[in-house]
Amino acid sequence: MNTFSRKFLLIYMPIFLLTVTVLIFMSFLIVNDISRNETSKANHISTSYIVDTVDRTMSEMEMKVLQELELENSYTDFLYPSADARSNERYYDVVNNMNTLTNNYSLIDSIYIYRKQGDIVLTQSGLVELNAFADANFLRQRLKEPESRGWSKVRDYPEANETNPVPVISLSRSLPIPFGQDGMMVINISKYRLERMINDLLSGNVSYLDVYDESGNQVFEFLGSGYLKKGKVLTTIHAKHLNWTFQSGIQAGQLFSWVSLISYIWIVIGISTIIGAMVFIFYMTRRNYQPITKMMKRLQFLQLPITDAKLTLKDDLTVISYALDNLIEQTTDYEKERRSNEHVLRRQLFRGLIEGERMEDLSERIEKMKPFAGDAKPKGFTVFIVELNRYGQFQQNFSLSDQNILKYAVMNVLNEIINDHHMSGWYDWISSDKLGTIVSMKEDNPDKTVLRAVGEKCHSWINEHLRISLTMGIGIVVTEPAEIYLSYQAADSALHHKLSLGQEAVVMSEELPEQSHFHSYQYFQSMSQFVREFRLAGDGWRLRLDAIFQSFVNDNLRNEEIHLQLETLMKILEREVGELSDSLANRFKGQQWDEMWTSVVQASSLHEVQKIVSDWLTELFQTYVSVNESKSYRALIEEIKKYIENNYSNPDLSLKHLSDQFQISGKYASYLFKEEFNTKFVDFLVHLRMNRAESLLENTNDTIQDIAMDVGYANAITFGRVFKKVVGVTPGDFRKLKNTEKK
Repeated sequence: MNTFSRKFLLIYMPIFLLTVTVLIFMSFLIVNDISRNETSKANHISTSYIVDTVDRTMSEMEMKVLQELELENSYTDFLYPSADARSNERYYDVVNNMNTLTNNYSLIDSIYIYRKQGDIVLTQSGLVELNAFADANFLRQRLKEPESRGWSKVRDYPEANETNPVPVISLSRSLPIPFGQDGMMVINISKYRLERMINDLLSGNVSYLDVYDESGNQVFEFLGSGYLKKGKVLTTIHAKHLNWTFQSGIQAGQLFSWVSLISYIWIVIGISTIIGAMVFIFYMTRRNYQPITKMMKRLQFLQLPITDAKLTLKDDLTVISYALDNLIEQTTDYEKERRSNEHVLRRQLFRGLIEGERMEDLSERIEKMKPFAGDAKPKGFTVFIVELNRYGQFQQNFSLSDQNILKYAVMNVLNEIINDHHMSGWYDWISSDKLGTIVSMKEDNPDKTVLRAVGEKCHSWINEHLRISLTMGIGIVVTEPAEIYLSYQAADSALHHKLSLGQEAVVMSEELPEQSHFHSYQYFQSMSQFVREFRLAGDGWRLRLDAIFQSFVNDNLRNEEIHLQLETLMKILEREVGELSDSLANRFKGQQWDEMWTSVVQASSLHEVQKIVSDWLTELFQTYVSVNESKSYRALIEEIKKYIENNYSNPDLSLKHLSDQFQISGKYASYLFKEEFNTKFVDFLVHLRMNRAESLLENTNDTIQDIAMDVGYANAITFGRVFKKVVGVTPGDFRKLKNTEKK
């Protein structure tokens, strides 16, 4: 195997490494090409921004000059002079405005205005005749060619010094605007200042920028601080306003140029390498596959049945693997089926023994399966039933896998303890929370204390080490396998008496009474007395409850019978007190009731059941007492309300009067009134009196003084003030309004 794998490694590894190397280099070329494309996009965005900025700046400056010519009257005054003493002041105003424009726009080198009348040119330095003006040739050309009065090409402006002229681009506009022929303004933009602005907009050391005018002459060139060599032009943008062309690109380094020149050659080499590697691998694979081909020919003679539709004879290795797996699977399935059938038969036999099922071949089946350890025939049998207490809580505390592990541990502990006492056990989980064990003994009449000791030791060890609470029922001892069901029934009956016997650990079937003295009608009187004591709101119900639980012990009731009596007690109590209020009725239903009753059913001792029931009844009793007190307060406040409604005409009616009448404090009476009716006592009394006063004013002719006395006021003045405050008008006005409405 090692030789075969080493051979394959030596063949395929160099091809693999070579192919990967070529692929990596090709990836580098592809990434390089993507990088160049992204650089071209970035260069286009940068150049577009520069062109837009220059165009926008020149356009804004042109618009500002036009606004200046339109708004300033001094230019018009210069074009059309008048013979007065203020002509020099007008010249000064024009020069001042031109200086302001020059200062506001740093690109402007100079401005001058030509006036046709008199052929005079006004510069920022003063007046000069056209023939003596240094820039007269450009001005005459513009005057002759009106269609070319936009931005000029780059030219030399000789005004300041003819021997050292300044390169500028000029904008000319006829005056007065828009189509005047009496003059012209010329604005000269410094080429150097415009170049400096473009330089400020450019950034980086890897790009260059060339600017050409409409004739193709280079106006501006930027090569960057790290200039090596101009590369390919990536972006060409035409500035419409200046009629210039901007060309930009990336400087070309030596490595970049080398990779760019041979990138396609490397791609061809890479593809050729991959194709060659594929051909070589195909050839070597075919050569090394010959032993497998021979093996496949042998398998075809066997006519191997292929049940999986996904498998075909073309998939040689899979077919070989399938043949081996099929052979192994047949052997494994046979062994598994044999064990599974044996396990099923053992469980069927176990269930048949504990359920008392008649089996004619019982002895033969026991002899064949040998469920009990040892060669000697057992002389006695008994049944242990281990019940996990609080199984619902057990399921909540442990995951399913942990539950299975703990159940397996319980079974092993019981097996070891039984074996230590020279007995053997046969185990099976007869339900999710009960483990059944058929114990075989070598003695036909074993000591019962030994069986109890086994149960108590098992319970003690599991409770201490596994923290699991359980109860164990032990049945009677029988001598024949056919009688094992009797022991099982006795053990099951013992578990059903664990509450009344008060034995949480081990319950022996021999300790059960011969006959239960249970008569359900005997408990009806005790339950009625309990409910009566409960309704009297005293503590006597607790004594009655203790007596009922003591009766459960004295009568040796089964667990189901105890649960039935407690459920009956709760139904009687619900019928008696549940109708008093919703809060009491809700105690007998919903989640709280379900949790309490589940705890009662899962309890493992009668003492635990009594504590759960007693705690729940204590909470119910507190609610019951609170409801009774609330109802007595409500009756008192209703009585106070009726008294006020019947005696509101009494002038002495007040909180003190109510305090004396009902033997409670005035402040407490006011509090009860506010809580029950959500209004103050004084407001309620005034409302009653004013309603009665309105009725008397509208329907009788009694005097206001008499009406005041009838509704509980000693004098008409107090009555009138209160009436106006509540109703909004005086009693007299109220009567007049009502009489007017009737008419």
